[in-house]
Amino acid sequence: MPDEKTYELPDDVHVLVATPNYTNLFSSEAHTNHIECVSDWKKWGIKYNWMIVGRAFVHFARSQQCQAALDGNFSHIFWVDDDCMIDPEVLPKMLEHDKDVVIAPYPMRKSPFEIGILSSQQFRCKSCGEHTICDDEVTPPETMECSACGEIADRDFHEHAAYRNLRTDDLDKGLVSVDGGGTHAMLIKTSILREARGFKPPNPGDPVDPENDSYPPGAVDVFQKMHGLFDSVDEQHLIDHYIGELPDQSRTFEEEAEGGAKPFFIMPKVGTEDMLWCYRAKCKGVEIYADTDLFANHIGFPPVITRGFTEKAEIMKKDPENNMMAPGQVVLQKVGDRGRNHTRIQADSSTSLT
Repeated sequence: MPDEKTYELPDDVHVLVATPNYTNLFSSEAHTNHIECVSDWKKWGIKYNWMIVGRAFVHFARSQQCQAALDGNFSHIFWVDDDCMIDPEVLPKMLEHDKDVVIAPYPMRKSPFEIGILSSQQFRCKSCGEHTICDDEVTPPETMECSACGEIADRDFHEHAAYRNLRTDDLDKGLVSVDGGGTHAMLIKTSILREARGFKPPNPGDPVDPENDSYPPGAVDVFQKMHGLFDSVDEQHLIDHYIGELPDQSRTFEEEAEGGAKPFFIMPKVGTEDMLWCYRAKCKGVEIYADTDLFANHIGFPPVITRGFTEKAEIMKKDPENNMMAPGQVVLQKVGDRGRNHTRIQADSSTSLT
C-alpha cells in the first residue's frame, strides 16, 4: 500500500510544485493523476504547495514560479507540466538523490516521440583541445579517453549540434549525467537559482583558467575583443540590447533576474525555454541528471504517450521507407515534418521540446 512506503529524504524539504497552464484548462487525465499524487505525497509526509500560473506564456509563468520559490523559502521546485502523468513515487525518488537537477525521461507529444532528454556525443580534451565523438550506441558518459592524447576528455555541452536524445535502450541505468532536458517532470534545488555561479569572462590579456567551462572556447576570444571596445557600462548595455548579449556566467540566476533584466526563463529565437535554462545552468556549474529508472507519460495527440508507445515509435523510425503502422494506429512522420530534430536545430520546424 502507498501509505506503507518510506523514503530517506533530505531535511527541511518543502517543495513548490510548479505548473504553467497557458490555456487555463486541464485534461481529466492530468487532473486525476495530480490528485493521486498529492494524496500519496501527503501520506508519505512530503511538504509541498502546488502553484499553477494560467494565461501566461510558459517562460513568464516559470519565471514567476522561480521568484515565488525564492520568496517562499522553498527547498525545491518540482516542474510538472499540465500534460504530464507520473507515478507519485517520482517526486520522493528524485528527492532521495539530493542532486541540483533531476529529470524524469518522457516522450515528446509529436512524431517521432523522442525522449526529451539530451546529451552531447562530443568530448573536448582540455589537454590538447582535440574533439572525440562517442559511439552512437553508447549512452554519452560524463568523460571518455581523448582519441589523440589519451587524457580524460569532458563532454562538450556547448556543442549543441552534437546532442542526441536519450532512447529507450538508454533507460533502466539508474542516475546518469545529462546535458539538458524538458521541464515536463524535473526537480531542481531552489538554492541553485541564488547560489550557482560560473566563471567571469576573461578580460583582454587575462589568462584563461583551464577549468573555465562557462563559455565555448571560441567565445572567449570574442569576449576579450568585445570587452576591450567598451568605454562605459551604458555602451555595453546598448550592445547587449541591440546586437547580442555578452553573458557573465559568474552572476546567479537571481542576480540576472533583478529588475527584470534577464528572467529566470527565456524563450530563445529557436528552441525551447527549458533547454536554454539547462544550458545556462550548466554554464554556471550546475550538474544535471536523469533518473533513467523513472518515466513520465505525456498526454499528447495520441491519447497518452507511454514508454511502450515510444519504443514502438523507435522501431518504426528505423524503417523510414515503411513507417506506416497498422491500420488505425499512428503514422510516424520524418523528423522536420511535424517535429524538430533535437540533435540539430531546424528553424523551419514547429514542435517544441515539451
